[in-house]
Amino acid sequence: MADNRVGAFVGGIVVGTAIGTALGLLLAPRTGRDTRRILRKSAQALPEVAEDVGTNLQYQTERLLDSAQKSLDETVLRLQEALVTGKQAMTRKKLELTQQQTPSRLQVDLLEEEDELDLVEDPDSLFEEPATNRDPR
Repeated sequence: MADNRVGAFVGGIVVGTAIGTALGLLLAPRTGRDTRRILRKSAQALPEVAEDVGTNLQYQTERLLDSAQKSLDETVLRLQEALVTGKQAMTRKKLELTQQQTPSRLQVDLLEEEDELDLVEDPDSLFEEPATNRDPR
């Protein structure tokens, strides 16, 4: 996009110069000798003008590239910071959820154990050895 704008600018300079020269020749109240002298000077100055335009174009291109590189670097840095922040938030949330689930799981386990104890008719029998393991001697 920037190349199109620069190309249009340079094209405008060339077309404007050509039109200005043609109009100047047609409308100038000068003699042929004066007009030829002016044309010679203009022709001699043309390489210098072209060099100035080229230098200016190169400078503007370098500025544009530097600006684009800086913008890209800043964007990459912001994305990296956002990724780090997102990973940290995910880790914190995972830890928080793990800590929330652990006590609730313990509560479920305790409730299940209470239910098992309620099913036992004689709680003291839980502490006795089963009859199959007793030594008959």
